[in-house]
Amino acid sequence: MTLAWVAPLLLVAIAAVAVVRNHTVDQSPWQGVGFGMFSSYDYLPSRTARLTATVDGETRPVALPGDLRDELERVLVAPGDGHAEALATEVMARAGAEAIRLEILGHDVDDTQDGLRITLVPVRTVEVP
Repeated sequence: MTLAWVAPLLLVAIAAVAVVRNHTVDQSPWQGVGFGMFSSYDYLPSRTARLTATVDGETRPVALPGDLRDELERVLVAPGDGHAEALATEVMARAGAEAIRLEILGHDVDDTQDGLRITLVPVRTVEVP
């Protein structure tokens, strides 16, 4: 094999890893998933989380403890790799809740006659226990 093939093969390998990471853990193209960062609005600031807790049979919103912000960022970047369940479990323990629902929401952009319409869409939902 000549040296001329090294760069194209490397680019194909990077693209393959990007496709696998995007489909297996929903990793954002802006956070290390190949070349998609140049063609996508799906990056960390375009995702958000919603936490609801069930306490004494009543469901209500719950705030994320400040020291778990780094974990939340990891979940927003790659919500499918097990971190979402761990984060929800930790929040449940701290909130003294019977159950926690963690919803990762992304943006969907539609081009309508009136202009662009941005809506929140679920990327992943985790419920514990």
